[in-house]
Amino acid sequence: AVVNKFIQKSRSGTLLGNVIYGKYIDNTGWLNRALNPKKIAQLEKLAALFSRYGEKYDIDYLLIAAIAYKESGFNNDLVGSR
Repeated sequence: AVVNKFIQKSRSGTLLGNVIYGKYIDNTGWLNRALNPKKIAQLEKLAALFSRYGEKYDIDYLLIAAIAYKESGFNNDLVGSR
């Protein structure tokens, strides 16, 4: 029932629907970047590390991976600005 309401509320032609379609459906560059074989290989290489800390802190390792990807694209050499 909740999903049906969301679909109805965000269908094409509504403000929310147009925003969602514009960001995710019309522009698939984000998907191409996420499915890049190099990024997938990096995730596979780091999965054990994310899993270990996920278990230690009771957090889904995929959430940790998503945050790491969003923050640095799995680039360990990046440093935040101060």
